[in-house]
Amino acid sequence: MSIKNLPADYLLAAQQGDIDKVKTCLALGVDINTCDRQGKTAITLASLYQQYACVQALIDAGADIDVPNRIGITPLMYAVYNGHTECIKLLLTAGEDINRRGL
Repeated sequence: MSIKNLPADYLLAAQQGDIDKVKTCLALGVDINTCDRQGKTAITLASLYQQYACVQALIDAGADIDVPNRIGITPLMYAVYNGHTECIKLLLTAGEDINRRGL
């Protein structure tokens, strides 16, 4: 893992549910809300790939649960669209407001 690739490593770790690597990247200074080219944050990727323990770890670490991607879709919206009820519960428990984006 190099500093140059730290954001990409972090996003991939979240997608794969590698909580230890996510925590290492955060300790090395990666922005918790960094995003990929489509605007997907780590918490969005963890949600999409059903990495619920990673979603919870990112919530606990202070990730913004309401950051939309480039076309305005939030992690909660992805969870709803894909029927990921466990993720929906996690995000709602963390304080996501379903009325904020018109779900």
